[in-house]
Amino acid sequence: MLNFYIYSSNFQEAIIEMGAAMNTMILTWIFWIIGDAISTIFGAYIVKKYRNNYGLPTLIVLYSIYSVGANILASRITIYNIVIPFVVSGGTLIFPFVSQLDDMINEVYGRKRAYATIAVALIANILMATFILADAVLPVPSWEENANKYWLQFMVAAPRIMLASYLAFIVDELWNATIFAKLKSRAYKDEEAWKSNRKIVYLVLTRVFTSDISTMIIDSVVFYPIAFLGTLPANVVLNMIWMGALMKVILAIFNGPWYILYRILIKDVKREF
Repeated sequence: MLNFYIYSSNFQEAIIEMGAAMNTMILTWIFWIIGDAISTIFGAYIVKKYRNNYGLPTLIVLYSIYSVGANILASRITIYNIVIPFVVSGGTLIFPFVSQLDDMINEVYGRKRAYATIAVALIANILMATFILADAVLPVPSWEENANKYWLQFMVAAPRIMLASYLAFIVDELWNATIFAKLKSRAYKDEEAWKSNRKIVYLVLTRVFTSDISTMIIDSVVFYPIAFLGTLPANVVLNMIWMGALMKVILAIFNGPWYILYRILIKDVKREF
């Protein structure tokens, strides 16, 4: 009876922990959906109504915000329970937004402006890191020292993590912008093509299974070894690479319908190549 009680208690604790984890993931997915909805619907509205005025600056601002957020969270290792627990960097959940926003810019304003957007976001990330480091060297009151240790541990990432994050960002985003531009030029051979629902679905599916998947894999392959190899066991880093890549691919596939919505909403907007 005692053994049964112990087993029952452990089982109940496991159920409670599982429920807490599920509630946490539900909340995380709600935030993810809100983030996707804002970038997609708001971005489409601004581009459609103010294409030649506020459209591009708005998308650049959103792109920079998401890329800065992803790089800030990159130093934190988190667990996402999606069927199986994924042990990945905290920025993994946000990164697919970054690639999608780059594609949203590339879709309407062309490859050169997509490249320019990547440059602007890189400058924003460097400025963010500079501001954090400038603040980190300042002294704090004695009663704030314990809290400051935790702040420094999270916000002031090791130089190699920052380097890994920026290198991965440059490599995979330039790759994504280039591949997407080539896909777009093949799909849209005339003005009527980008107004065709069939062409929209074709481009989105092709994008997901070529540029998106390859970009997510490249990001993980570049980031994790540079950031953690040598400080974590090789098998742990290897697991983080495939877990990070797989989770980003899953999120990229989930992003597909949102991009279809964006394309439908801006169907009549002029394109540049």
